[in-house]
Amino acid sequence: MRLHIDKRKSPEMTLRSILKAHIVPAIDELKKPDRDSLARTVHDVRKRVKKMRSALRLFRAAHHPEITKADHRPLRDASREIAPVRDAHVNLRTMRRLCRYFDIVPAHFWVIFQFLEQQEARACAESTVSLRRATDLLATTNANVTDAGIRLKSRELRDGLARIYKRGRKAFRKAVDDISAENLHRWRKRTKDIFYDLSLTASPHPKVVHKLAHRAKDLGTLLGEEHDLALLQQTLKESGLETTSLEPLIAVRRLRLQKRIIKSGTDFFFRKPEAFIRQFAH
Repeated sequence: MRLHIDKRKSPEMTLRSILKAHIVPAIDELKKPDRDSLARTVHDVRKRVKKMRSALRLFRAAHHPEITKADHRPLRDASREIAPVRDAHVNLRTMRRLCRYFDIVPAHFWVIFQFLEQQEARACAESTVSLRRATDLLATTNANVTDAGIRLKSRELRDGLARIYKRGRKAFRKAVDDISAENLHRWRKRTKDIFYDLSLTASPHPKVVHKLAHRAKDLGTLLGEEHDLALLQQTLKESGLETTSLEPLIAVRRLRLQKRIIKSGTDFFFRKPEAFIRQFAH
C-alpha cells in the first residue's frame, strides 16, 4: 500500500513541515491585516487553522497518541477569537444569496440588511484585540511545532485515513438519523478533515485521490451553505427583528439543501473504510 504525504505539499513529509506551511503565513496575515478586506483575511486564516487541525487529527488517527487535545486547543481558540468577523460577514453574504435565490429585491428586507451591515461594521471595529490574541495563540503553536517531527509510514497513513473516513461516515449516519444544525455541522467538520487529508496524500492512483477529494470538497460546500443559513436564522432570532416573511424562505432553502446533502453524502459514504482506502492505496 504505497501511500505517503505528498512531497510537493510537505517536502519533509513531517507534521512539522505541514503545520509550518500554514502557521507562519497565518501569523503574517493577522499581524498586517488588510482593513479593507478584513473578512477575507479572517477567512483565509481560519481555513489554514482548519487544515492544521485536520493534519493533527490524521497523525493522531495514525497511531501517534503523543498528539493530544492540548495540541488542538491554541488553534481552536485562535479560530474562535476571530470568528465574530467571519460570522458577521457570512450573515450578510448569506442574506444576499437568499434574495438572489428567490429573486427578491434586497430592499424588501432593508431593515434586516441594515442590521446585518451594522453587525459586520461593529465586529470589524472591535476586532483589534481579538486579532492580537489569535496571533499570540498561533505563535504559541509555532513555538511548539519544533517537536512535531513525526513522519507517517505508508501503513500508518492508510490506517489514519481509514479512521478519519470512518468518523465522517459515523457523523453522516447520525446527521441522517437526526437532521439538526448541530449534527450537520459536526458532519461538515469531519468531511472537511477527509478533504484536507486527502489533499495531502500521494498515491499510485492520483486521479482517484483527486476525484474523491473533489467530491468531499463539494459535499463540504453544501454543508457549509446549510450551516450559514442556520447561523443567519439563529442571528435573526436573537436580534428581535420582525422576520415573519423571511423565516419560510430560510426553511425552504435549508430543506432543499438538506435533500441534496443527504444524497451526496449517501453516494460518498456508502463504502466501508477498508473499501474506501482500497480505491487508491494499491
